[in-house]
Amino acid sequence: MAKNVEDFFDATPRADALIEGLRDFGYTLETALADVVDNSITAGATEIEILADFNDGNPSITISDNGAGMTREVLHEVMRPGGRVANAQQPSRDLGRFGLGMKTAAFSQCKKLTVTTYFNSERNSARWDLDYVSSLNKWHALIPTDGDLTEIATRPRVRGTVVVWQELDRLVEGASTKSQWHDFNRKIVSARAHLELVLHRFLQGDTQNKAIKIQLNGVELVPNDPFFQNHPATICSPIDKIPLNSEIIDVQSFTLPHHSKMSQADWDAAGGHRGHMAEQGFYLYRARRLIVHGTWFGLHRRSATTQLARVCIDIPTTMDAEWKVNVLKASASPPLAIRERLSALIPTLSSVSQRVYNNRGTALTESNRDPLWRRNAVHDGISYTINTEHPYLGQYLEQCTPKEKKRLQRLLHVIESGLPLDALFVDLAGSPAETHTPLLEDEGLRELVRTIITSNKERGFSVDETAQLLQVIDPFKSQWAQVGPLIELFRKENTP
Repeated sequence: MAKNVEDFFDATPRADALIEGLRDFGYTLETALADVVDNSITAGATEIEILADFNDGNPSITISDNGAGMTREVLHEVMRPGGRVANAQQPSRDLGRFGLGMKTAAFSQCKKLTVTTYFNSERNSARWDLDYVSSLNKWHALIPTDGDLTEIATRPRVRGTVVVWQELDRLVEGASTKSQWHDFNRKIVSARAHLELVLHRFLQGDTQNKAIKIQLNGVELVPNDPFFQNHPATICSPIDKIPLNSEIIDVQSFTLPHHSKMSQADWDAAGGHRGHMAEQGFYLYRARRLIVHGTWFGLHRRSATTQLARVCIDIPTTMDAEWKVNVLKASASPPLAIRERLSALIPTLSSVSQRVYNNRGTALTESNRDPLWRRNAVHDGISYTINTEHPYLGQYLEQCTPKEKKRLQRLLHVIESGLPLDALFVDLAGSPAETHTPLLEDEGLRELVRTIITSNKERGFSVDETAQLLQVIDPFKSQWAQVGPLIELFRKENTP
């Protein structure tokens, strides 16, 4: 501690410079809104309403809740940048981090932040006006009069808080009011999707926590569970509890269903706007709030066969320093001891996802299914060849002269060698539901079904057994509306 005045000097930062710097923490609209909603959840709110008004190019955003509210003294401390001790012990349900979130989130989007809070029906308000701060070059927060508050802020209530963003100079872009309106709506839609994901546990609720209701412009948010835990085909592992510094980290892996077992809407929702390849990996939750998702933390490479693997990691708020959780609560990194443990788990976690795809390919190796393509494991890898013993091809080859048979086999070999594996890999990884083979025309399908049934009957398989087989393999399963009646027709024709 300095004893003489010469031992130190006053290094209080310039208000006008620093407050501008606080605007550039890297928030987007969705991360900024999530930070404010975190405060409402920490305050015990069960209902949160977000109103985003374009207002002819002068937009404003209001976030109101029915949380505990604050006294005037607490409000003033909350409005202070860095109003919490960064390393202080935090309650287990406190979603805050440094005491900067609400202010920096707001400053990133607007120049005027007003907070009105009710505690035991008593109303108190405080405001940051960045232009006012810059003009005085002093850290002066304002106390607005009742007449300077919005109608929502002055609406009587026993408890709760209303946060209002005005003069959103960084929110909308565009040369005209119309283009700005489109940009505003696009960002609001993106913010909705972000909140539905990062706060899905609060929106869902569980056995220990009641679901929270959040509305954006009058429409209730719908939880977006990235693990699809309610889907019957989702595979989940037991929870692995990892101790660290007298705390426990919960790790649980989930493998999403193959796209053939999901509706198109569910598949699209699971992939989000980034796609399934980008969404695989670890999902880090801090006090039930999603912090980071779709990353392997540099421990594993993304691949098509592991795109269904998603791993849930739960940490308490007391581990912020170890995990390097940043101010935005959008970045983190596991400590070395945990990295080693997670790295050891990855082979097991990813193998389940790989088996989902491998199991889908077992039809290629089952002899009683007469595959058109054969999957061959050879010393230098895996190759795919056309099955010349397929009933349809085999019957045709038997009718060929030796010269015709040789020409046809040469043609089939050309087709095999031209199989576009790279393109198939890219398409199946990015858009598996949209990647499909062409449908057979009616006459060809009818002839193929008849040939398969006849061939299987000669080998001792009943019509019912063949029907069960065709229901699960292509091209028959994708054209079952035509195949089913064809089988019934064949059955009637051959019934004594």
